[in-house]
Amino acid sequence: MLVVDGRIDQSAGPYVLRLSRTSTFGKPPIPVLDAQITIYDDQGQQEDYTFIRPGVYQSNGDIVRGEPGRTYYIEIRLDEQVYQSRPQTMPRLIRADSVYFETKVETIVSEEGTITEDRLINDYVDSPAKQQYQEARFRWSSDVNYSVIEPNCGPLHSPKSCYITDTTNTQDIKLFSSENTETNQLSRFLVATDDTRPQYAFSTRYYINIYQFSMTQEAYEYWEDVRIIANQEGTIFDPPPAPIPGNMYNTDDQDETVLGFFEATAIDTARTVLFRGDLAPFSISDCSVFAIGSQRSYARACCCCFLLDNSSLERPDYWDD
Repeated sequence: MLVVDGRIDQSAGPYVLRLSRTSTFGKPPIPVLDAQITIYDDQGQQEDYTFIRPGVYQSNGDIVRGEPGRTYYIEIRLDEQVYQSRPQTMPRLIRADSVYFETKVETIVSEEGTITEDRLINDYVDSPAKQQYQEARFRWSSDVNYSVIEPNCGPLHSPKSCYITDTTNTQDIKLFSSENTETNQLSRFLVATDDTRPQYAFSTRYYINIYQFSMTQEAYEYWEDVRIIANQEGTIFDPPPAPIPGNMYNTDDQDETVLGFFEATAIDTARTVLFRGDLAPFSISDCSVFAIGSQRSYARACCCCFLLDNSSLERPDYWDD
């Protein structure tokens, strides 16, 4: 089955779309290489996507740009078939008031009676739940950014600093709808929990980036179905036990099942930063030496931070001096 994962937002672009086909259970999706993709808006403008790499296409936003209140749809031509998305009208942007975190240590006792401690960082958001009495629907995603500063690992080693961007748990889909609620304000809404970082991730600064998506009702209902399936088993990219209807369809064969969703969404980015002193309950170490007998050695990633996934020498523009 064809799987579409794309969106347009209120930024100047570019806008990325991922296109793949499902494979057997437990195996990664198969990237689509030869699709022709075009985005249209409600003013009759159109713009083609370009091929970036297998399964990834990009519209630069030179002609069709995202704007709240405007309507968009895409058309995909593939293997003599034409697929379209049902039009989506971009909601207005609702900005989060604040993002903050709470550290916590959990004691875990195994079946064998072994006691270990797990460190957790819970990320919360405060945000208006409605705007001018209009209903609001949100989805959140997040990632983190931290640095690894290499120590001097030998006479021929030239230490460098890497900046690593990691996503948080993509299985834990966080949604909110103000429909049928009286609240006009979200307070202390848990949007992410992080418990998987190595100790050296917290040795300097640890940025938490929260992305708040304002969604249409159709997009909210789709992601709610995905959330239910993802919390059962597998990943959001596995073929679901029952296909989840999105907003894509084959123009000549309405019975063909097409997975995924193309959405028009307004995104607010909010961030907070943790310093080493904020993590007092945790045992924190940097890329310092590890004693082995009378000699000192280093973790491999500490001496070559490029070994870490998603590492870069480019310093993020929000990283303060």
